[in-house]
Amino acid sequence: MTTPATANTDLLSPEAAITHLLADLPKPARLLVAISGGSDSTGLLVALRNSVLSADISCHIEILAVTVDHALRPQSAGEAQAVARLCQQLAVPHFIRRWEGEKPATGLSAAARAARYRLLCQTADAVGATAILSGHTFDDQIETLVMRKARVRDEGGSLVEDAAPDLNALSAENLSNLGLAGMAPAVLVERRHWLLRPFLNVRRAEIRALLQASGIGWIDDPSNVDPRSERARTRRVLTDRPEVGAALIQAAADVGAERVRLGKAAADLFARHLTIERGVLARLEAQAFLAEPAVLAYALASLTAVLGGRAHLPGRESLRRIVAFVGEGAPGRLTVGRVLFQRQKDALFMARESRDLPESPLGHAQDMLWDGRFRVQLPAGECGPVKPGAADRMAAQALFPQAPPALSLAAFRSLPNSYDGVQAPDGVLIEPVLQPYHAFLPAFDVDIANSLAALMGLHAFAALPFNVFDRKR
Repeated sequence: MTTPATANTDLLSPEAAITHLLADLPKPARLLVAISGGSDSTGLLVALRNSVLSADISCHIEILAVTVDHALRPQSAGEAQAVARLCQQLAVPHFIRRWEGEKPATGLSAAARAARYRLLCQTADAVGATAILSGHTFDDQIETLVMRKARVRDEGGSLVEDAAPDLNALSAENLSNLGLAGMAPAVLVERRHWLLRPFLNVRRAEIRALLQASGIGWIDDPSNVDPRSERARTRRVLTDRPEVGAALIQAAADVGAERVRLGKAAADLFARHLTIERGVLARLEAQAFLAEPAVLAYALASLTAVLGGRAHLPGRESLRRIVAFVGEGAPGRLTVGRVLFQRQKDALFMARESRDLPESPLGHAQDMLWDGRFRVQLPAGECGPVKPGAADRMAAQALFPQAPPALSLAAFRSLPNSYDGVQAPDGVLIEPVLQPYHAFLPAFDVDIANSLAALMGLHAFAALPFNVFDRKR
């Protein structure tokens, strides 16, 4: 992947967006379109099919479609069948995947999202898809940026105030603003399937015009206008504030380029100055502290999230504490984000703190994510609790002899008990997990994720089908 020298924020027609996708896509390819029946995903399928047929490349591009029925509304099953009928008319093989089982009373939106991507990946596995395509649009991107900006702006800020983040301030320590890069043009889901968003530079009105010209209707999801939904409320505000979009989109392009740059530089810093023992003990050489402050901050934030088993980088105040601690240069200890830091003259050591380490039963599934940091899988028929390593200082020092005693003990205790830093028993799979990138890896972060995977002894993440960042058109 290469960092874009200049970001392309030009709007495209649906047909042009698909033309660019197909021109860059290695062939042959099998593309799985996620279609809900709404205008965006229906337009994506129609535009893709039309382009493949008009370019006479159907022998090189196979199109399939899948609808995830979340079973949250009585009408959802009928809507999925309506999509199936449309796909039959278009001669596109179609699958319906239903989210079965009891739905959670709280966190329903997040659970539905996780279920949707799990079912999409399972379908992609079954059909051997090259990539999954989703119909996220320019309008979705603006809404996402407004919602993310609302979470990071100071109280009293307006939608358009400071629409373009100060990259100098961002680079110093306020990396929470990196979310203002918006939705990535591609994201790796569950470490195995790339989901591409070819319509991120396409307006919804253009998509609907295409469908109307084709005589094809779509389904309007009532949640799109439900005032209880943050996105629906944001969409209503944006209807009266069209000037917000251009400023935020240009800012997003700049932040995205900065995010890629920081990731590449942090990956290089890791390659030169970082070692990670047994997936739990990190040692960052003192030479790393001379790096550009933004790069060092991003590297420390990413490493903290991985060692702490957290899906997100540390928040603004937590990162400020880490940066200040490292910048002081004096020996000492700090605990932030479930991670214990110990600064010495020649290095910084980091390990998961010993507090709140879980003791988890391993039931019939025989497979679990432990503490957000390790995947543990036992042979069929075996069970038992997975708990922290023993508080054995001598064993810890023997396993991590180069580390300060407090850090060696913390690292030892942060290992699952069936492992304890030694060879795992026969039939037992125990491997580190990079929690910030485990479920979703945006294309922005591929370089830093792969550098940490290599240091953890893991395989590289699945390669992008092609460079999805803006190219000269």
